[in-house]
Amino acid sequence: VQTCALPILKTLQDNASEYEHSEEASSDGDMLTMNISALVQETPIDLWTKENMTVKIGLKNFGDTVDKELIGIKVSETKSFEVTYPEDYAKEDVAGKLVSFSVTVVDVRKKQLPPLDDAFAEKVSNKKHSTFTDFKESLKTELDARAKSASEEKLRVELLDKISEDSKMDIPNGMIESEIDNDIRQYEQQIRQSGGNLQQYLNVIGQSDQQFREQLRPNAEKRVKSTLILDAIIEKESITVSDEEIKEEVKKLLPHADTEEKINQEMSRLNLDGFKKMLRQRKAVTFIVENAKISK
Repeated sequence: VQTCALPILKTLQDNASEYEHSEEASSDGDMLTMNISALVQETPIDLWTKENMTVKIGLKNFGDTVDKELIGIKVSETKSFEVTYPEDYAKEDVAGKLVSFSVTVVDVRKKQLPPLDDAFAEKVSNKKHSTFTDFKESLKTELDARAKSASEEKLRVELLDKISEDSKMDIPNGMIESEIDNDIRQYEQQIRQSGGNLQQYLNVIGQSDQQFREQLRPNAEKRVKSTLILDAIIEKESITVSDEEIKEEVKKLLPHADTEEKINQEMSRLNLDGFKKMLRQRKAVTFIVENAKISK
């Protein structure tokens, strides 16, 4: 197995693992089903006193100390112990108190990793590969492509940043303010999805509206400058985008658009002018990379 593919394979193997019953003693990472009681001065803690409760050892559902006590016990065994919780513990009804636990183990399940074989390759690739060798080679090819793409993107960003730094231009303040407005709208949308609003967010971080705008200004100004540079290159080099190039990009972005009819349907939903501008700017960046003189 190539070294570069090992972390991905380990993650895929872990995701495909299953927990199976074991008669062995529990250990860190096991799934433990237990009947548990938790008392504070003989009074049960409702959420912690249950039958057939399943926990994963190591997630600290009851704190780090309890997890340590749950290690080393087998099915049908009972164990009693006490834990004193700190004053600042998150669960208020046990904070600063001595809790008496009694645990009877109903089931211990241990993680079983699948072997890295043909069956594994077929499963994790959704039957695209029937042998592990083919899957491994495909994975390596994909990782190499990602690494190349990331390296090229890094180069594009660095070159554009360098050109921006060296370019002297007066940027209309209105363009920068408009870019900041766009940033704020995106922030507002993200915060609303989390159930809050922008003003609440600003209160939390201790900033006024104007302070927040000034925080966004440097990056907004940088993006506007980059856009103006790319637009100038597009005009000077007469960079255009053909209908075929647009259709090819739509197919890349939307694989289900696999017929001319579906492609045209997707194109009708696009902000075509904005999409064309994005593709022209991408070609302008490619022009910069291809014509750059890079010193090593």
